Amino acid sequence: MAPQGLKILVVDCVEKEALPLGGVDGWFRAALRKCSPKVEVKTVRASTPDWEKEVAWADAVMISGSPRDAFADDEWTHALMAKVARLLEKKKPVLGVCYGHQILGRVQGGKVERCEGGWELGETKVETTAEGAGSELLKGVPKEMKVMQSHRDCVLEVPGKGVLLASSPHTRVQAAQWAERVYGVQFHPEFTGEVIRGVWAARRDKWRDQVKFNLDEKLDQAKECPDGLAIFRNFLKMISSS
Repeated sequence: MAPQGLKILVVDCVEKEALPLGGVDGWFRAALRKCSPKVEVKTVRASTPDWEKEVAWADAVMISGSPRDAFADDEWTHALMAKVARLLEKKKPVLGVCYGHQILGRVQGGKVERCEGGWELGETKVETTAEGAGSELLKGVPKEMKVMQSHRDCVLEVPGKGVLLASSPHTRVQAAQWAERVYGVQFHPEFTGEVIRGVWAARRDKWRDQVKFNLDEKLDQAKECPDGLAIFRNFLKMISSS
């Protein structure tokens, strides 16, 4: 069990109303409380001009996924990247999830593009690297993890002093340490089967005939992946011991 009473600031990069099961706030709150029942969660929209003021309240920050493209060169993306760069200067522990992982990679000098293999969806297998097996984030998880995916963009390489922690044939950078106490995972530890089916409810018809796999089977068989929750639990333990 992770230590109690930690304060986590979640940066919501989806910013949409009427999402299933409480949206980003609900998904992260439920997942984190499974890891540590008394954890405090506060969620701020990524576009809020002064969300960085909330960082002082938090023991750590999580940056959510998003339907946006992290490789975009628009005003919204560049504003978020500037905020994240300032966040990293505060030396707080940070964990990026999917889009959040990609934004962290881009801020650190990595390149984000569409995945060559297209969408990666549902429960998949990801393998830890030797460095990953020895990291605080992946401590104790199986060498071959089962995790929940929902993405078609990816970070191509881990630049500079970053460390590749987990990989797969579809997506080379599945998990990375971008800087000291700054991590990212391409997959979604906060997703349950119910969440991913809700997220994809309006997308099924559009993408069913455009992907290289049985989309309905992937979604209908999706369930919560304990290895993903173990990573959240490790992140909380890391915060409490720092």
